[in-house]
Amino acid sequence: MNDLDQLDHVAAAADEGAAMADNLGAEKEAEEIASGPDYQGQALAGLDLFCGMVAGYAPETAAVFDTATKERIAAAAVPVMEKYGFTFEKVPPEIVLIAVAGPPIYQAARMVAARIERDKAPKAAPEQTQGIERAAAAPLDRPPPPERHPQEALYK
Repeated sequence: MNDLDQLDHVAAAADEGAAMADNLGAEKEAEEIASGPDYQGQALAGLDLFCGMVAGYAPETAAVFDTATKERIAAAAVPVMEKYGFTFEKVPPEIVLIAVAGPPIYQAARMVAARIERDKAPKAAPEQTQGIERAAAAPLDRPPPPERHPQEALYK
């Protein structure tokens, strides 16, 4: 037997091992399909998504949805999800993106709007400010502008 014959057996054994691994993956996938979706996990994930959306709009609502409340709501949602065969995997990804990204973007927009309003507000008088704000509001020491002939006003 030469070296090439030995390599042939090694390659055949590798192919056989790969085929067995493929069959194991297929069997496991078939078992998951036969067992059906995890409605409890889906309900909890959907509720987390909803709570994130609501808390993104009104952060004070985060305290309403504690773990026990979420579990009660999910337990009530499971039979309905099973009845209609609904899972969040069937929701289009665009909707999920809006639900996930919308609340933080909304809060960021509110913060920017508040900042713009703060920037538009009239500044306090220098005597009411302290520290660096007072220094920033103080006029710079500049020489007075040179006197101009009255006729130069015609060119402004």
